[in-house]
Amino acid sequence: MKLVIVSGPWGSGTTAVAGVLAHLGYAGFGPYLQIIDERFGNSYEFMPFRELVLRLASEEALRLKVTSVEPINAELARFKQDVLDQRYGAFDPEHGPALFLKYPLAAFILPWLAEHFELRQLLVGRPLAEIEATRMRRRWAAHFGARGAQEIYPLLLTAMLEKAIPTQVVHYGELLRQPAATIRELARFCGHEGTPAQQQAALQFVEGSIAYRDVPRG
Repeated sequence: MKLVIVSGPWGSGTTAVAGVLAHLGYAGFGPYLQIIDERFGNSYEFMPFRELVLRLASEEALRLKVTSVEPINAELARFKQDVLDQRYGAFDPEHGPALFLKYPLAAFILPWLAEHFELRQLLVGRPLAEIEATRMRRRWAAHFGARGAQEIYPLLLTAMLEKAIPTQVVHYGELLRQPAATIRELARFCGHEGTPAQQQAALQFVEGSIAYRDVPRG
């Protein structure tokens, strides 16, 4: 089963990238976690997947809760079967666009995701200072800022190298400065470029964010 995982710490821009995939027609199902934020109220974090990860890892401690691989493999196998059984909604694993998932804490189970799915990774990059500024703006706990980024980015890079996960780095600043070109690049990498109407919807989604309007031009 093809899966695109949108990876990166909280505050890195993963919501914007995941939203692009949703507008391009990738399968994300919903319901998604809703957050209080003037830029993106929808986190695009699929609730059943988020709950799965939280059974295995801790946000606050930034570590796995389990001490063996068995529960990780069992949870992922069950989740994959639920998708194939259409439990969450219509999904065509052979001919339709890939499934996409996004949750920063999933960095802790990324090596096992690569074993259960035909995985591609969009790794969203952003400077730590900007990630921390986003955390402070949202008044979130410390692990949602630079502290979390310092733990999560090394995990993502290690898994990418050890599991040979096909990865495209999406620089959040470039998405905001050059949205059309960045959207085209990531869509080609993920294997589904969407219809012209979907491409326009994805572009409008990025352009409509306050973050995009705040970026200086020229």
